[in-house]
Amino acid sequence: MSEETDQLVRRAAGRPPVPPDRIVAMALEIVDEEGAEALSMRALAERLGSGTATLYRHFGNRAELVAQVVDHMFGLVELDDREVASAGWR
Repeated sequence: MSEETDQLVRRAAGRPPVPPDRIVAMALEIVDEEGAEALSMRALAERLGSGTATLYRHFGNRAELVAQVVDHMFGLVELDDREVASAGWR
């Protein structure tokens, strides 16, 4: 068996991959339900039915994950274009 085939077989035997958007959505759900202090890589992995290694494939640490959650939250904010245009930069 080639090294590449061996790696594919080992990966297939593990847990299925979890898309980053699903990870961020579940992290936001934890924050909404339990507060920011409750968000840990372990708690998130448990909620996703996965392991922490899966999370670390997408996010180097909790801080990177939190940054993505905050970015996602800002993306949900709706602003009135006219109000924003009329506001000064301060």
